[in-house]
Amino acid sequence: MSECGGRGGGSSSDDAEDEGGGGGGPVGSGSLSPAPAASSEGRLRRWLRGASLMARRRPELLCGAVALGCALLLALKFTCSRAKDVIIPAKPPVSFFSSRSPVLDLFQGQLDYAEHIRQDSEVVLLFFYAPWCGQSIAARAEIEQVASQLSDQVLFVAVNCWWNQGKCRKQKHFFYFPVIYLYHRSFGPIEYKGPMSAVYIEKFVRRVMKPLLYIPSQSELLDFLSNYEPGVLGYFEFSGSPQPPGYLTFFTSALHSLKKGDSGRGTQAVTLGVFSVHLKDFELHSFRLRTRRLSGRGSRAQPLRGMWDPPGLGHEPVSPASAGGLSTTAPPGKPFTYY
Repeated sequence: MSECGGRGGGSSSDDAEDEGGGGGGPVGSGSLSPAPAASSEGRLRRWLRGASLMARRRPELLCGAVALGCALLLALKFTCSRAKDVIIPAKPPVSFFSSRSPVLDLFQGQLDYAEHIRQDSEVVLLFFYAPWCGQSIAARAEIEQVASQLSDQVLFVAVNCWWNQGKCRKQKHFFYFPVIYLYHRSFGPIEYKGPMSAVYIEKFVRRVMKPLLYIPSQSELLDFLSNYEPGVLGYFEFSGSPQPPGYLTFFTSALHSLKKGDSGRGTQAVTLGVFSVHLKDFELHSFRLRTRRLSGRGSRAQPLRGMWDPPGLGHEPVSPASAGGLSTTAPPGKPFTYY
């Protein structure tokens, strides 16, 4: 027993070196590590030798294997080439607003139809939305609330601008949703960028409906000068015509002011007022207000004179659309006034 363990004389250690490669059990185990790799190579060589021998004896098996491999490669290539055409079509859109809503919902993105019906209405609100957008979903109830109050005077149209087959998605490229556009006849769009709250949206829509503030008395004139800054006053003679010379330009300038200012952009829109009273009374207030500041939230507004006829007794002005249509071009010799 003592001889097999390698603890005796030299002869026993020599025998161990001859059998195990020297060095005892733990050391000899490291020298045997290449054996699995050598055995694997041997098995591979034997398999190749057997396959070569089988191919020489039965060549039809080799031809069948080659044909099967080619067929598998062709099938794989055909499948990969058609993989890009295997696309699941998107589900068709559904109504975003209910059928009882005062808002006309063009949920298939029919932008052309929206532009068509817009031509027949004086004031139009277009609500561009994406059905998945949380802000669009939250603003839906606010738009419906405003429409329930103003649907008899304003056309409310909602357009799905996300569906990839709709014309709105193809023609418009919005970076956010929802988007609200307002049109006053052919003028627009006036984009609303304020809070998505029914109170603020309704207030802005009413300003687009009546961009000019009519001032029928001296008390309202003082209120206008005290509470509206910046503000501009225009004098018109309405006794002979509901749309005197220069009034269309003044009206369009008010819409330009709404488009460029207010609406949450950080700049305040200029409020334009229309005044028509006795010339003597107006001149008295006009010259006084030019030389002193009124008490109130704002400073005085500068009256505009010289471009229009002297004011006189008349009636309340009407919208240019009601008086014969609103044009985006000013009358000859009356260029637009920008602010």
